[in-house]
Amino acid sequence: MQHELIGDETGSIDLPERGGSHRVHSWEIEAWQQSEAWGKLNVRGELEKMRAWLETHPKQLKQNTRRFVINWMNRRSTLNAGVDTSASQAAYRDRVQRAHHEEMRKPAARAEVARAALAEAMRILRS
Repeated sequence: MQHELIGDETGSIDLPERGGSHRVHSWEIEAWQQSEAWGKLNVRGELEKMRAWLETHPKQLKQNTRRFVINWMNRRSTLNAGVDTSASQAAYRDRVQRAHHEEMRKPAARAEVARAALAEAMRILRS
């Protein structure tokens, strides 16, 4: 789909990037808003958030701003889709705890933990 622009386009959003700015055209914003890819995500609102973030983090300006936009939108749509991040965090915590308990079953790990605890106790007693 080819789109021609004449002058300054109303409704477009300019995002700062290394060496200039990246214009997100109004027709892109409308197409993204109507697509099913990002569900009920407020595309224009997210672009405004991106612009504010990029303006407040000038050392982190992007070269490939379009990729940055797509990745941002994908992350936000996942969060807005009702993905329970607390459940995924709990699952991660459980995996880490299981791995820790597996390590603690090994005699060398138990001995190392005991040595570290003894060293910490001695340090506390000396102070």
